[in-house]
Amino acid sequence: MVDQLTRFCLSITDPVLGWLLRLPSAWALTIVAVATALILRGVRWFTTDQDLLHRAAADRRRLKECMREARQRGDRAAVARHKAVAAQVAFRTLGQEWKPLLVSLVPVAVLAVWCFSRLEFHPPAAGEPVEVALYTPVPAIGDLAHIVPAAGVEADGWVRLVAPDASGTNGPPANGIAAWNVRATSGTHELTFRIGDVTLTREFRAGARTYAEPLHFHDGGFVTQLRMREARFLGIVPGIPQIGFAPWLVAYLLIVSAAFPLIRKLTGIQ
Repeated sequence: MVDQLTRFCLSITDPVLGWLLRLPSAWALTIVAVATALILRGVRWFTTDQDLLHRAAADRRRLKECMREARQRGDRAAVARHKAVAAQVAFRTLGQEWKPLLVSLVPVAVLAVWCFSRLEFHPPAAGEPVEVALYTPVPAIGDLAHIVPAAGVEADGWVRLVAPDASGTNGPPANGIAAWNVRATSGTHELTFRIGDVTLTREFRAGARTYAEPLHFHDGGFVTQLRMREARFLGIVPGIPQIGFAPWLVAYLLIVSAAFPLIRKLTGIQ
């Protein structure tokens, strides 16, 4: 189901955004992030009562001035009254917030799927080695796994012994793992894995502007992964692996957060 939704989103976004892949990844991510901020701000223009929001903004500015003056006078009662009025203003405008969030959810999600599928990694160049990992169920530990040799594909050996994968756990291994360094000529190739009587296939792409899906889930609890180089904004913005934020997502959120208030100042849309 997830794969189908991803393919559907890409069928919509690739014809529109595919040209961005000709640009450096930092430029492409910046353009998509600014477009996201424009969508978020533009949606507010036709889903909210702008007159109400402008008046509320003016009221909040005036209330801040009044509170500052009351604090300077040492008038605590006045400060409390102004805070109570500010809370009423905030409550009055709260009902305006769910509409733009709801309407913008779909286009923002579609853009995020495109970024995840096109900007998270550097597409492997022709001849660039990429680590390919095969994750297996625990009973397959100790079995032999191999990649079937194919035209245009090279590996640092075709056969591997499936070893316990203890990464991320102090207890028994959750699965087995076998890994290869694979390189290929320009084009789209099919990697075929065999382990016991199980045959698995997945796509591998080299020398293209796009990369094959990093993770591919197969029947029987098998997973194959392409461990490609992560794309970092300007080569420096890191990810936050503790909460599952890839580097592209951190940079994307930072740019959106910076562009959103700037667009408000330029357009006047609350």
